[in-house]
Amino acid sequence: MGYVEETVENKSAHEKFMAADGIVRLLVARDFKVDQSYEMFKKWVNWRLEFKADMIDPMSIKPLLLK
Repeated sequence: MGYVEETVENKSAHEKFMAADGIVRLLVARDFKVDQSYEMFKKWVNWRLEFKADMIDPMSIKPLLLK
């Protein structure tokens, strides 16, 4: 997928973007319509990068979860 190569700086740290099970989930969610699935994929990648989802430390959010 060219989008990941163009968007993600450290691709080796983001192997989950290319995991087959994730791609299949997106396809299923959009009834196997490739164009719609690809748009969903791009939004998902952008969300993970914007909110730094892969850098969330479970211990740092533990107090929030215990409220």
